[in-house]
Amino acid sequence: MLLQRGQTIPQRISAVIVCAVGRRPLNPDGTWQYKTEKEYLCFRNNEECGFTAAEFKESQADGWEKQYPYKVGRKKEYMVPSEAEAKGYQRASKYPKSTKYGRQNPISERWNSEEQLVLWREAWANAVNHSLERYGFDERVDHRSFAEQGRDEQPTIHEGVAARALEKKGIVSDRCELNRQIRRDNALLREIKAQVKKLLDAVKNTIPALAEAMESVREKMIIFKYQLGYILTGKRRLTKSLDVMKPELERYTRIAG
Repeated sequence: MLLQRGQTIPQRISAVIVCAVGRRPLNPDGTWQYKTEKEYLCFRNNEECGFTAAEFKESQADGWEKQYPYKVGRKKEYMVPSEAEAKGYQRASKYPKSTKYGRQNPISERWNSEEQLVLWREAWANAVNHSLERYGFDERVDHRSFAEQGRDEQPTIHEGVAARALEKKGIVSDRCELNRQIRRDNALLREIKAQVKKLLDAVKNTIPALAEAMESVREKMIIFKYQLGYILTGKRRLTKSLDVMKPELERYTRIAG
């Protein structure tokens, strides 16, 4: 799988898968199935319903009729032949009323669905990652969008062959220039996130040191509190002793004087 200039691996995978979308399924005998089938809007008892040609053959016996355009004055109106014949209207066209795009083959409809595309992308990504791991490469691809991956980066846009051809001629393509700006913005975003991570790591490393220092201060304050309490207790005992000895000391002072 070769990558073109400005194209990432997931973009290349998407391009390969898109090429497969819209392919016609095969019958057991190897013939192609239809992509879409004509769906006729039939009418019965004031009810309109869509039928394919095969379905109409079976439902015709139940009273369902195709609707054709008939001339009603200057206008054209769709109605069933039995009603038009009773009123004497002339058919304006041989083509019956039908849905605009017909009925899509259920297999093709599933293939063209967004859900199926996601399944194909996931299966392809798993196969690529298995091969990368098998041959010792560290790179991995992811089929999910940046938003689904939880990434804040802006995805690049599809440049296309015409834009890259202009770039080869030295002409700046708006699409390529936009992708270059997106890559610069993403690089700046990654740098900012890296700096923020460093700051967070520094804070995480600082908090334990601060907690340890605060715990040391707390322990010293507890010891100081007990020491202060012991000193105050000793002071009270000394004061009581002095209060007891104070009268005798005053008496001795008078005699000595």
